[in-house]
Amino acid sequence: MASRTKRTLWQFLATVAGCIMALAHGITLGWFSPTLALFLSDESPFGKPLTVNQVSMASSVVPLGALLSNLFIGWPLDFFGRKIIMYTAAVPNLINWILLYFGDHVAFLFVARFLVGFSAGIMLVVIPIFIAEIADPEVRGTMTSMLILNMCGGISLGLILGSYIPYNVFPFVAGAVPILYVLLIFPLPDTPTFLLKRGRDEKAMKSFYFYKNLGSKSSSDLTREAAAEAEFNTFRENVLGGDVAQNASCRDFCEINRGN
Repeated sequence: MASRTKRTLWQFLATVAGCIMALAHGITLGWFSPTLALFLSDESPFGKPLTVNQVSMASSVVPLGALLSNLFIGWPLDFFGRKIIMYTAAVPNLINWILLYFGDHVAFLFVARFLVGFSAGIMLVVIPIFIAEIADPEVRGTMTSMLILNMCGGISLGLILGSYIPYNVFPFVAGAVPILYVLLIFPLPDTPTFLLKRGRDEKAMKSFYFYKNLGSKSSSDLTREAAAEAEFNTFRENVLGGDVAQNASCRDFCEINRGN
């Protein structure tokens, strides 16, 4: 048990760091509900009270932003890597708060909410992939579930804080969360799966050793070093041989449904 905990330590910490972006998104979603009363009042930060149609539009552009980012994120994810795309998930969320702080027209709200959705679309694609590629199979499900757990926690936090923190102060509080997320994921290496597929074997080995907590390649324990290198070579063969990711066919889908 202790050895399993030690092996997955960095996997867990990396997952916690990545899921902070889900917390940031949840806060953004939760904040909108208690702030509606301000938007609909004479004290609206956009100069005049918003109409019901404008509020509905502000809500509807969030999934639109997520949809558009989902359509275009695939190629950059495989070309630039998981780490770079994880950075980009924080940028639209942060710009959202900047627009809301300085914005004096309802158009700023529409753009801000669109960016919230765009950020979420990136996050909900790249972070599960990142977790799946660094986590051992035994803990992968548990670690992936932390994404939704953090998002739900963020929504609750946004609902509570949005009820008490003034409108012009909240962007500083909520904007600090994606900044914290970027700072925490900065020291993490990209996933060994991506690095291997890009032909960066040396970096892939270092990344694999890091996330599996196997120690450095130059470890003085020759037996441990040999076992770690053998494990990496097996992993490398599986990735480059296509065993890690297999294409599904229509026949597979029909077999699954027949079994159910």
